[in-house]
Amino acid sequence: MTMSAALYARTPDPTQSIAANIARLRAYIASQGWTLADEHVFQDAGYSGLIFERPGLEALLAALQRGEIVRLVTEHPDTLSRTLSDRWYVENTAARVGCRIVYLDE
Repeated sequence: MTMSAALYARTPDPTQSIAANIARLRAYIASQGWTLADEHVFQDAGYSGLIFERPGLEALLAALQRGEIVRLVTEHPDTLSRTLSDRWYVENTAARVGCRIVYLDE
């Protein structure tokens, strides 16, 4: 059975390219044999990890709550949030719907 994956990338600097981050996450997902739909590529360029209200993160949470994702791949726990309680909320939301989060750099 093919697993439906998603990726989340974030960079706090709006002038910094997020493309390399996304390419790395895509490559990992492909190496695992998981599928990645274009609508499951979530990103927030120019947003601090201290800010929880981010368009890409909000879309990711909505997709999780709809049960669309089995694996979420991101670079580091701080990519989701630099605030422990906010990160816990994302991790708990994923766990409740059976989605495992994979951090490439921990």
